[in-house]
Amino acid sequence: MVVHERVCEVYAATGGTGELSIGSGTLVAARLVLTSAHVVGPVGTAAQLRFLGASARYSGTVAWRRYDAEADAALVEISDPPYADPDMVGPLRWGRLVCARPDTRCEAVGFPTVQVGANGVRDTEHLSGSVRPLGAFKSGRLDVAVDAGPAATSTGSPWAGMSGAGLFVNNVLVGVVAVDKKGFAAGRVGAVRVSAFANDPAFTAVVRPHGLAPWLEPAELLDLHQRPVPVVSPGSLLRADAEAVVFRGREGIIKDLVDWCDTGRGTSARLVTGPGGQGKTRLGLQVATILRRQGWATIVLTADPAAEALSLLSSVCVPLLLVVDYAEHRRDQLNLLAKVLADRETTTAVRVLLLARADGEWRQLLDAPAEFMSIPPPIVLGPLDDDPCGRAEAFSEAISGLAARLPTVSDLETPDWTAVGEGIADLAPRSTSTALGVQMAALAALLQAANPVDVGIGANAIDIIARH
Repeated sequence: MVVHERVCEVYAATGGTGELSIGSGTLVAARLVLTSAHVVGPVGTAAQLRFLGASARYSGTVAWRRYDAEADAALVEISDPPYADPDMVGPLRWGRLVCARPDTRCEAVGFPTVQVGANGVRDTEHLSGSVRPLGAFKSGRLDVAVDAGPAATSTGSPWAGMSGAGLFVNNVLVGVVAVDKKGFAAGRVGAVRVSAFANDPAFTAVVRPHGLAPWLEPAELLDLHQRPVPVVSPGSLLRADAEAVVFRGREGIIKDLVDWCDTGRGTSARLVTGPGGQGKTRLGLQVATILRRQGWATIVLTADPAAEALSLLSSVCVPLLLVVDYAEHRRDQLNLLAKVLADRETTTAVRVLLLARADGEWRQLLDAPAEFMSIPPPIVLGPLDDDPCGRAEAFSEAISGLAARLPTVSDLETPDWTAVGEGIADLAPRSTSTALGVQMAALAALLQAANPVDVGIGANAIDIIARH
């Protein structure tokens, strides 16, 4: 669904005639609009923006622009003081297409010529259609078959003005509408892939100050992905997917797993075991982060994926890592997953990283010996830091990471969490058996140092955190 508060008209003088070019745009941050490069002028030139439902135009400046064979996109930074940051728009999700299926549904909202009324005012067009991943493949653009395209005209493209509209799949921004495919009687449009410019250093230099660090989600597979739980309390900072503390150690294991992922095509699986709190989930997330930087798609499999959603994996056409947590409790899912992967249409690399507390009978009972039985011996996670120096260093890192995040989830009247942390950074626990144990001790120490509460004699970290 395209959120209407993100949709805007873009006006810019692109030539020497003074005539305004008109296009569409998408609000990607509070004061940053993404549009097409051919709609605006060079970096530093002016543009005007009018948001859907508003009458006023706001001034802006082209902050980034790229117009070449791969990309036709630009960013306009809103500089008008009267503009008020929207408070009804959540974080934008960025993505790319990873499956070779011709029926991926998409949508875009813009202001094309075909919607100009008798009064000369442009109304909106809510484009819907299907992306054809193998259409216009050589160009690198996204080929969109429109459900109900306007009639072609002899005076110009009916889609003129639609350029710059964000193309969304499953609420994820995957492209920017750029061209009208004239040979299809206005029934096709082309879009620039977000992946063509998301890693452009000049692009990232502009979006970072606006709080954006876009990583590209596999748009078609979102129903398979376990969404992170919102961090709304100090205790929730201890969740692995909060990633509040810098990842530590396990260098050899990380290298082993990344090397495994890079060993050729086809499907293979590995198993990592270890007791609760030892860092299995965080390890899986760290491997996923490394592979995303190398161009892989990554999925942390949700607890109860639908069979229809899993079937999409048969058409994945990019390297994919699937992380399956608590694998010992997911026999039916693993059996279905193995069947889908066995029926894949391509030999693109797919790696399945199984995380479990132990190996054993659960794997013997699977109906998928080829996929999940004939794998190397499990990687067993032992204690991360079993010496005093290592625990002290881990505790100090946990204090720093948690202190940096606590202001966002705690309403305690504490002037400076970092200063609180500096006063207790050397109070590492004498012994703990897990990585989670160290982080729990650090969080308990921070909370007690900032706002001491009576927890009684012999209270442990869990008791202290629960009391707070």
